[in-house]
Amino acid sequence: GEPLPGVTVSVHRTPELGRTVSRADGAWDLAVNGGGLLRVRFEHPGYLPAQRQVRLAWNQTHRIEDVMLVAEDEHVTELQLGAAAVGTARGAEVTDADGSRTATVILPAGTGAELVLPDGSRTALTSASVRATEYTVGDDGPRRMPAEMPSNIAYTYAMELGLDEARAAGDAEVRFDRPVVYYLENFLGFPAGNPVPTGWFDDARGVWVPSASGRVIAVLDTAGGTAAVDTDGDGQADDPATLADQGFTGEELARLATLYQAGDTLWRVPIDHFSTWDCNWNFRPPSD
Repeated sequence: GEPLPGVTVSVHRTPELGRTVSRADGAWDLAVNGGGLLRVRFEHPGYLPAQRQVRLAWNQTHRIEDVMLVAEDEHVTELQLGAAAVGTARGAEVTDADGSRTATVILPAGTGAELVLPDGSRTALTSASVRATEYTVGDDGPRRMPAEMPSNIAYTYAMELGLDEARAAGDAEVRFDRPVVYYLENFLGFPAGNPVPTGWFDDARGVWVPSASGRVIAVLDTAGGTAAVDTDGDGQADDPATLADQGFTGEELARLATLYQAGDTLWRVPIDHFSTWDCNWNFRPPSD
């Protein structure tokens, strides 16, 4: 809640309009061309960037609502890519009035990754320093969001999955050679079997991109070192063929047995890259 000076403020993808820097009180001013939509970008070392869309009239002043920049999670998990064993990265536990949760990413054995640099070149990674940072924490969560949500989407949960190596390379994109799986405690109590609508924010284009939905699952048992899970909400453990069709592996089920307990319900979301991810339910149908 403290003012943040030194934030670079610019208009996204419009460098000809220049930039400014926030003052000691966090305020800033920028003269731009009116008569349309602009997307304002906020950047500061050590914080995740944010964008806000503004509709401007001619010859008028417009005040943007306060934006809170989010510091990256201090908890870092070091992983070896391409390793023979399954990898697990976890963020710090987050607790607010909605409950407690810990962002968890499970990488299948042998998973490889590469950095896709802004110029399109690619660099293979052998190790990864993973950070998982939640935006949607506490009463200030809406002001902490990386960008506005589409009008028919309810504010629910958003997080940044990133690598220190990607940040050091100029905010390169991180791509995996197979899906990795994101897990989160079902802190909002959605029924097992429900889909988890998921999308990601394309920072370069300034738009949200739909992705394959995840699913709320229930851990029924962890006996024998492997988790028995229910993915359709019938209260019964799914058979191996059903789980395999949904991408579960024996290694993933074994890792679930070490991370969670019988009775836990979780969001399970397969993802193919690291960026800003959003698991948000809609509260009304689109206008069409």
